[in-house]
Amino acid sequence: MMRSLTAAAALAATLGIAGLAQAQTNPAPVHPSAPAVAPATHAAGDTQTAERTPASISPATIQNAQQKLKSQGLYHGAIDGRMGPATRTALSHYQRKEGLPRTAMLDRQTLKRLLPGSGSGMSR
Repeated sequence: MMRSLTAAAALAATLGIAGLAQAQTNPAPVHPSAPAVAPATHAAGDTQTAERTPASISPATIQNAQQKLKSQGLYHGAIDGRMGPATRTALSHYQRKEGLPRTAMLDRQTLKRLLPGSGSGMSR
């Protein structure tokens, strides 16, 4: 009886350790619709909380921003209304050029400077 309990305890400990190792190598999955948010990096290299591109920015507003960035030679991708890597890179370059916080996002401050008079750029 004692050997059975000892063997069972050893098995439970082994399974617990194996489960812990698996949890460490396979982190919990991220929901596909969850936004990946990285901290904003500014010229001084410090990380600050910055206003992110609101989820309600319309594709039309993103297209307008892409067109404006393209006309300035900063964007070389398709005018597709998506916030892809090329759009983020172009926004980062624009923000650096304009002395704005480098968020690589269409935050309110960047929208106001890039597309003056366009309102908030938010869809309803």
